Amino acid sequence: MIFYLSLPIILGIAVVIQGTTNRQFGAVHGLSTAVLINAVVFLVLSLGLFLIAKYTPNLVPDFLQVKKSDLNLTWRHSIPGICGFLLVLGLPWAINNIGAARAFLLLIIAQIITGFVWDYMNAETPLHWFKFAGAALTVLGGALILLAP
Repeated sequence: MIFYLSLPIILGIAVVIQGTTNRQFGAVHGLSTAVLINAVVFLVLSLGLFLIAKYTPNLVPDFLQVKKSDLNLTWRHSIPGICGFLLVLGLPWAINNIGAARAFLLLIIAQIITGFVWDYMNAETPLHWFKFAGAALTVLGGALILLAP
């Protein structure tokens, strides 16, 4: 359980490191070069994971294993890749123009609200006033930080 609670925290740190280092790299070499390098590294790591999962499935958990099914791709299969591309491109761009704290604050607010709506619409999570209050406090806290000089 500690691992699963720690994982989003580690990923949050990774997003900040990725966005800020991409901005720094992009300032020197161009943001499109940073996006390309991200894509190449992602492709190499993804291919490695795929090959491990395919040829030594006992090394990975069930949800990472390669399933034997017909791969009928539709446009919807491209949505996660498009989102990843937008994050890798958009975060450094936003950081460059509004600063890291504001960019990540707005990102977190958007994630909380979108996650709240997603859970309600897709996971049939019941509405509760605690959730509305938490989202409202998050947005209010964010607004205070954004308005600070």
